[in-house]
Amino acid sequence: MCAGNVYPTSATMDPTMGRSVSQVYNAGRTERPRSPQFNHLRRTSVLFSLFCVLCGVVGFGLALYGLTNSFGGDFATISMSIMLAAEILLIFAGIIGIVGGMKASTRLLKLALGILLICVLSFTGVAVFTHLKLINIKHKVTKAVENFMDMYGTKMGQFHHGDQTLDEIQTEHACCGSSSPKQWGLTRYGRIPLSCCRNIHECSLILNSTENFEQQYRELYNLRTPSGLVLRRRGCVDVITSLYKSAQDIIVACAGASAVFIFLCFVLVTSFCCATQRIGL
Repeated sequence: MCAGNVYPTSATMDPTMGRSVSQVYNAGRTERPRSPQFNHLRRTSVLFSLFCVLCGVVGFGLALYGLTNSFGGDFATISMSIMLAAEILLIFAGIIGIVGGMKASTRLLKLALGILLICVLSFTGVAVFTHLKLINIKHKVTKAVENFMDMYGTKMGQFHHGDQTLDEIQTEHACCGSSSPKQWGLTRYGRIPLSCCRNIHECSLILNSTENFEQQYRELYNLRTPSGLVLRRRGCVDVITSLYKSAQDIIVACAGASAVFIFLCFVLVTSFCCATQRIGL
């Protein structure tokens, strides 16, 4: 053996000895250069994620305000609660999207995408649920008013105070019939009650005449005094459910706009996530 000879060792035979698995894995990967389009896409993705955080904070405040002030009553409680939870998720998704965009982390971006998808489905579900709930309420109110109209003037209506209840509804809400005064011609009562009139004296002259319903209706519909129209033309269902209708319009508009905006963020973050994977990050 010569002292000057160098014998091969495990370190010289295996160049991966002494390095971690991640170092060996990363050493074999070739990272593609980042193009200006990639950097622009990343900045846009981070910006939209920031908008998600801001929209989530504003939406959370509005939803919380609506819940604490009983906006829309019991009708809107479930919808507002779901929106409140969705706004919290949107804030988290935005924060994760910002961090994932800054670090170009595929894992964080995929997590943000999953949360954004949940938010889109939540807001879409709120809009659909609120609209269907209003339809259901209108159906119940319509059925109740029409039942009162069918019993109006009968012994059953008088015994159960149905006539008095319907007269109070039409007087207090300034309405007539379920959807229009003309519906009274389809009932057993067969004529328009005095509670549909703003001026009882003027109505009495027409309603006590021997004319048929169509003739009385046309005269009352066009009858006008210096103080305005005599016949109340609005249906009671629309008037009674007007508060629910207003709440539904606001909730559906907010939920729909949020769903569209979050979907745009979802598409943008998806594009950036795919670009990140293509360059090997």
